[in-house]
Amino acid sequence: KDGSIYQLFDESYWAYHIGKGSTIYHNQRSIGIEIVNEGPLTRINGEYYWFDGRARYNGRTIYLEPWRNECCWAVYTKEQVRAVIVLCKFLMVKHNIPANVITDYQYKEEYLMHRGIASHHNLRPDKTDISPAFNLKDFEERIQCQSKLKPRTLA
Repeated sequence: KDGSIYQLFDESYWAYHIGKGSTIYHNQRSIGIEIVNEGPLTRINGEYYWFDGRARYNGRTIYLEPWRNECCWAVYTKEQVRAVIVLCKFLMVKHNIPANVITDYQYKEEYLMHRGIASHHNLRPDKTDISPAFNLKDFEERIQCQSKLKPRTLA
């Protein structure tokens, strides 16, 4: 949540990060970025909980937006958003990825063929990451603005 970026998987390999239901092709031609977030929250006795109501949410802000049978979401920090922009900018230049961001929160099978930036929720109907607490339209504007600049280093 502090914006630290970790590479957990060597680039010379690939993973089923979209999901085993997806083809090997779709998993091999994409880069998975995970953002730490509690996701959907449940209110119990005036407190918010995540992970099936067993872990109390200690965050300060809740984003309220009905989506995929949930209505309360843990927010992403400003540091996380900045780090994702830096990381995406770096990867876009390194791998010649266009600054085409899917900004809706829908699943569509044709998104599997999208060339640019898509979210997990765009590629699988059962996923809630990233949630509506992440402003994809603002992210798109910042990525498109940022993509005009050449990155010096990731660090």
